[in-house]
Amino acid sequence: DIVIQAAFYTTNILGKGGSALLGTGPWTLVSNQLIGPGFMHVVYLTVNVRMRLDSGSPGDQHYSACSESLPTSGQGLFNRALLDIDGDNSYDLADTSCTDIPFLEIEKSLRRIQQTSVRNYQIEYLVTVSNRGGANGTYNLVDRPSFDDDVAILQASYASNAAAGGALPTLIPVNGWVLANNASVSPGSIDSFRIFLSLEMDLSAGSTGDNAYRKCGTGNPLVPRIGEGLFNYAGIDLTGDFRPEKRDTTCDDLPQVHHEKTLLSQTHRPDGSIDLLYLVRAFNLGGAAGTYTLHDFPLFEDDAVIREATYSTNNGPNLP
Repeated sequence: DIVIQAAFYTTNILGKGGSALLGTGPWTLVSNQLIGPGFMHVVYLTVNVRMRLDSGSPGDQHYSACSESLPTSGQGLFNRALLDIDGDNSYDLADTSCTDIPFLEIEKSLRRIQQTSVRNYQIEYLVTVSNRGGANGTYNLVDRPSFDDDVAILQASYASNAAAGGALPTLIPVNGWVLANNASVSPGSIDSFRIFLSLEMDLSAGSTGDNAYRKCGTGNPLVPRIGEGLFNYAGIDLTGDFRPEKRDTTCDDLPQVHHEKTLLSQTHRPDGSIDLLYLVRAFNLGGAAGTYTLHDFPLFEDDAVIREATYSTNNGPNLP
């Protein structure tokens, strides 16, 4: 699962500064080299590798750690340096090294959307950082909501098995919330972070935003973008600059159901009664399906008597 992408070496041997190395080895670093009594020749070997554990990996998608007792080929970063001292192209001395490396993955998912009023919602996300490698991994975790501009964060907090948790500022920093700083996750372990948000989506005239909800995938149905729905991402920074090398993006939509009632007509009958025709329209201004229950409460003047009442509905997406 570990692929060598590039390699080079340098040395303190006079006249041999080193060079790039082609392929994946074995490489001949020094050939027919004299070394004087009391001297030490040093070779620095730099190898750039990439580890993949997904379905596109050239390996078995499973990291095999170095054995503590007897590391062997195919484990971790197992490698050997071979020394031939009599020029017969067969090594006379060998020294073996085997080191393990971490492999961190991040996943973010929406766990709950609960609508608490016409414009208000409770949201819960789960972010997990897992280590599928063979050594402890250190990371910084950042989370960055970039919702539709009509969605405001009223309250935010988080809880974790790997950090203290607590309240988060509703004014999001430029690089996002820092949920973990210099955290360590051991091989085979999972750090979990639950993020709780209280949101308001106000589409009324004069409110913050453009008053038009942009659902996820408005610009490109296959690639949700910043400013659509509940677009947000969580990322892990592995180098200490708080710029994530790995991230996971989610985008989910909110419903917002409203209704309007209008008197369409009044028809007077010969017996003095009046037929009243009302139109009630329920419509969804959000981007996700919404559920509602509709009641109607006539509260007429106390001399008006309802003799008969009926209703009909189109039960469809549009009502003329």
